[in-house]
Amino acid sequence: MAEIFDKPLGHWDSFDSWSLDLACKLVTVGYPADLEVREKALKDLLPDTTTGIVSSLASLSAMKQVINRARDIAQTSVAAAEIKDPDTPTNWIKWAKGKNYKVAHLERYISQAPNESATDERSKKVRAALRAKAVPNTRGCKRIILENWDAICKEYGPAADGTQVLRWLKNAKVCERMPALKTIRNHLPQLKTQNLIP
Repeated sequence: MAEIFDKPLGHWDSFDSWSLDLACKLVTVGYPADLEVREKALKDLLPDTTTGIVSSLASLSAMKQVINRARDIAQTSVAAAEIKDPDTPTNWIKWAKGKNYKVAHLERYISQAPNESATDERSKKVRAALRAKAVPNTRGCKRIILENWDAICKEYGPAADGTQVLRWLKNAKVCERMPALKTIRNHLPQLKTQNLIP
């Protein structure tokens, strides 16, 4: 029995991003369980049936329901652009907290980022310098995004989307009249093309 449940399931704890499926398993049951494989392994033992195996099968069934419920919620959130698939561990954990999941077991992955090479570090500095130069000549929504990009990144990571940017602007109350979500979504790709944001 022990080897069925203790078998290593990959190096997910070193991933720079989590897929929707992986994130839902980690949030709900704490590891990327392949429940179908485990269920089959347990059923193969059933000729020598014990209450322990039957109990384990019942537990697997309950786990599958919990994971599937989280998957349904996550798919709705991806469709609403609240989260991406895949997305960073930090963003998935923040998403889970927002949906009232307990994630203390995952908090060591918050702000975990890929090891940045010297080139990546230089690119960040170049973009920061370009933003500083661009701000005085930029107006409206673009300027608001550029002026607050570093703080937005700290909250949502460098891949922050339109919904996350708008949420940050509302929470920070940086302007009286908030830009529309559609406007932010239109400007983000333009700013990326100009190498002002990653």
